Amino acid sequence: MPAIYATLEEIARKLGARPEGGAPKAAHVSIEDLVVCYTTGQGTFSLDKKKKYLSVQGQIFKLSGEPDGNWAGEHEIIIPLGEAWQTPPPPPGPFNRPVPPVPEPPAQAYTKGTWTFGDGSSLTAVGQALVHAAKIQTGESNLWIAADQLISYGTGRYEGAQGLKTAAISILIPEGVSLEEVKEVTVKSLDVFRIARREFIGAIPKQP
Repeated sequence: MPAIYATLEEIARKLGARPEGGAPKAAHVSIEDLVVCYTTGQGTFSLDKKKKYLSVQGQIFKLSGEPDGNWAGEHEIIIPLGEAWQTPPPPPGPFNRPVPPVPEPPAQAYTKGTWTFGDGSSLTAVGQALVHAAKIQTGESNLWIAADQLISYGTGRYEGAQGLKTAAISILIPEGVSLEEVKEVTVKSLDVFRIARREFIGAIPKQP
């Protein structure tokens, strides 16, 4: 296992990744802070006024494994969880030219969260999400949430910042427990922030 980690670190260095686990410089836009991290935490499913909620609290880690703060989030799932097993049909090509039809998948969840980093700076983001589940051969179920959010608030070095945030969230549900019955879960995610800090933001262009 140490040899694998050493190999991955060598690949990261060749790609230009920063030693502390940041994204390669080539992936940045010039004015951006590009933050890539992962989180682990505990989640609780609850039902309120016939709506299913997933409340999560967890810890943030840099890609190097160094702890970097904590986060809390809420997901309002607006579809029956039984629909999460369905896979959308593959869209027709071509993919490099504006040829219809383009699929229009509706939101399956709404999401909000605040990430407070190790230096005390924070970002709050809101958005929509898609939900999907698959049965694993060992008997467990894997529930995924793909969140697409906009930054709506920041503090510290991110006060007045704008940008977007995406997340790939994975939840392993034990064998014999249905999606509708599950309560307490372990939640893991990979998060990407593209952030324009306040000092790089200009006035909104006037509309003609």
